[in-house]
Amino acid sequence: MQFSKSFIRKVADATNLVDLISEHGIMLKRAGTNYKGLCPFHAEKTPSFSVNPVRGFFHCFGCNASGDGIKFLIQYDRLSFTEAIEELAKRANIPLEFESGSSRRKNHEEDSGLRCLREAATFYRKKLTSPAGESALRYLLQRSVPESMWELFQLGVSADGWQDALNHLQQNKISVKDLLQTGLIKISEKSGRHYDTFRGRLMFPIRDIRGRCIGFGARSIKPEDKPKYLNSPETLYYQKSHVLYGLYEGLSSIRKLRRLIFVEGYLDVMRLHENGFTDAVATCGTALTPDHLKIVRRYADTVILLFDGDTAGKNAALRHAHLLLPHALESYIITLPEGDDPDTFLLKQGKAGFEELLERKTPAIDYLVQQTINKYPNSIQGRMQGLEELLPTVR
Repeated sequence: MQFSKSFIRKVADATNLVDLISEHGIMLKRAGTNYKGLCPFHAEKTPSFSVNPVRGFFHCFGCNASGDGIKFLIQYDRLSFTEAIEELAKRANIPLEFESGSSRRKNHEEDSGLRCLREAATFYRKKLTSPAGESALRYLLQRSVPESMWELFQLGVSADGWQDALNHLQQNKISVKDLLQTGLIKISEKSGRHYDTFRGRLMFPIRDIRGRCIGFGARSIKPEDKPKYLNSPETLYYQKSHVLYGLYEGLSSIRKLRRLIFVEGYLDVMRLHENGFTDAVATCGTALTPDHLKIVRRYADTVILLFDGDTAGKNAALRHAHLLLPHALESYIITLPEGDDPDTFLLKQGKAGFEELLERKTPAIDYLVQQTINKYPNSIQGRMQGLEELLPTVR
């Protein structure tokens, strides 16, 4: 798919670059006819990032990053050229215009998959307030999840039937190919028939940075249904090592605070958001990865990781401290009291209790050194062993 040069120019000219950059949490101050601020593309203490609102152009005199609104979204939000054009056109309410004869096949396939996921999310969401959602609603009420969080995170429910979503989506002109491609249905090895991937589960739409549904997390409602959590498979749209749950919902706060609080589960994210900690995110059923940290560095300078206080939580904290330290991030570890997760802790201790917990956060380097040394005997030899283990991370 190709946009005409005139359309690209129209979109660029319609973009208020100062507003666009400011909305990304970058503080700009007027300096004559231009605006200045700290560069979002390299670390600096003296502002060298200049924005010319008349020309619609930015330039950093420190790292030489420069361009218009399109280039800014490509560099800062890691959008493709096409995605950046589409985002700015949407922002300016300009209908998309394509060059005559340009190929749209690939993007048509991608768009049909995203439409499939959007339709599925809407279908599941409507089910939540239907008779089929009774058990899911009961579960949410038992967990004291308020309706405001159901709405913000667009929760839904999948019915128990084997082809409930399949039948509905096909009636809405969604192809089997797209349903398979997005992981919403599977093929039975025995019968060869198609069936719904998610059945009888509370549905958590997973959204990308642009708010588009790209996959689902699904929690069992009945205790006997295993596994407790089931995520969409890896697809063209959803790669779990490249997605942070809650990032889209909390983007405004995250850009303002330049901070991320990592928790483990979807409900943990919602509980923190409910209590005003809207910079909370979670990985989607996987450990934190170097790819996640690439996302983190776009939006945050500070990372706080919360872990359960049991042995598994402490071991996870240790692994993540090793991962975080080589990166230019201000990173902290918090271990919760044993038996608590962020959800239960906030229910018992409230916002004030959680703020106290944040005040007691431990720098990741301190946590790593202390926990590593504690693994060995309290002797010179033991301390030497601990230091040898630490060297690859801290050097």
